[in-house]
Amino acid sequence: MEKDLNYFMSLPYIVELKRIPIEDGGGFSACIPQLGRHSLLADGETIEEAVQNLEVIKRERFAEYIQAGLIIPEPEREEEDYSGKFVLRIPKYLHRELALTAKQNDVSLNQLVVSMLAGGVENHRWSSKLSGLQAEVRILKTHFTEMDYEFRYDRSQT
Repeated sequence: MEKDLNYFMSLPYIVELKRIPIEDGGGFSACIPQLGRHSLLADGETIEEAVQNLEVIKRERFAEYIQAGLIIPEPEREEEDYSGKFVLRIPKYLHRELALTAKQNDVSLNQLVVSMLAGGVENHRWSSKLSGLQAEVRILKTHFTEMDYEFRYDRSQT
């Protein structure tokens, strides 16, 4: 299947809805957290209007991404049933270093490795999100440099 604009528009991304406080104008905001809470963000007076506006923004942004050759993440799939166990073969020197570090920190080898893996996964997630944001900034910069703005300053008005 060709992964064109219609393909990505049909995918079941999770939409997050939030009520906007009255002091901030009221209504609702809608976003797709997986793609960045501020990347694809829309609002409206009603939930339906916010979602409709999000769909318009999503179509425009996806078209820009495809044209720029950027990767569009597909929706995360529901988690499969995992046992929490897997076998990992590592070099003997690394096993020794991990065991000594665990002993020095008064934790089990399992606790140490789980902690290290969790930290690595979190760093990878942030790195991936940062890469996506950098790509969006490049697109936005392109838009702003392509737009023709004329700025005027009238000193008599100050």
